[in-house]
Amino acid sequence: MGEYIFDPAETTIREYLLSVQDAPVVVNAPEVLPPKFVQLQKVGGNDALVTDRPMVTFICWDESRALAARFAELIRAHMRSCTELAEMPVYRVRSIGGPTYRPDPETKRDRYQFTLELQVRGRNFAP
Repeated sequence: MGEYIFDPAETTIREYLLSVQDAPVVVNAPEVLPPKFVQLQKVGGNDALVTDRPMVTFICWDESRALAARFAELIRAHMRSCTELAEMPVYRVRSIGGPTYRPDPETKRDRYQFTLELQVRGRNFAP
């Protein structure tokens, strides 16, 4: 059957989110925080022979609690309707934890976070 390799989840999700909405998408929070952005953190997952199932936490920052909550819902809706990442099919998007208010302990900035598990097809490995 052959080997399969998997694209980095944070990279492919970042590219997808940048194509469907206007806010910055980062892996590490920048030194100077923009008013609104989403931060991605791969927090686990596993793979099978042909598919990868990364678990990713989405941390949605905005200028108020209400705006951060609304932004988290927008990002979650984009992800739940995602059918392809880096030209590979997304078979399933499963909620692990819904949007939860988690203000940043250092800056006290408002943010909501949620975690999704995606099931994404791998690429056929051909050395």
